[in-house]
Amino acid sequence: MALNLALKLLAVGTAVAVGGALSGAKTERKMHETNAESARIEATWRRKETQQNLEDHRRSFYRFQGRNRVVYGKGGVKFTTGSPMDVLAENEQLSLLDEDRIKELGEHEATGYERQAEMDKMKARYATRKGWYRTASLLTSAGTSAMAMD
Repeated sequence: MALNLALKLLAVGTAVAVGGALSGAKTERKMHETNAESARIEATWRRKETQQNLEDHRRSFYRFQGRNRVVYGKGGVKFTTGSPMDVLAENEQLSLLDEDRIKELGEHEATGYERQAEMDKMKARYATRKGWYRTASLLTSAGTSAMAMD
């Protein structure tokens, strides 16, 4: 009678543990899938933000260049050759370098989020496997315990 009760308690305990292992794995998988989706959205957002930053930079630069032309024009400076053209050309080159830095930083950030999304997808797959391995381990352990009781 006591042996029968012990086997029933072992079976119930194992069933609860198996349910917990599978439920925990499912929850962990969902968490990693959600994190992966968030990282993908963030990568997309970073690329859009980078494009907006480039447009803002260009507008700001064109205003800056326009103000310089007005100042030079009011001063009677001719724009065909010489120092004013050199200054404007140098400003443009510096602006292009700034644009390259904006693009590079934005792409670097977006790529980082994409890598994070891939890692979270892998973690989600492994969470499911881990749940099944834990279940198999629990069932094996319960079987061994039941055999030891006989």
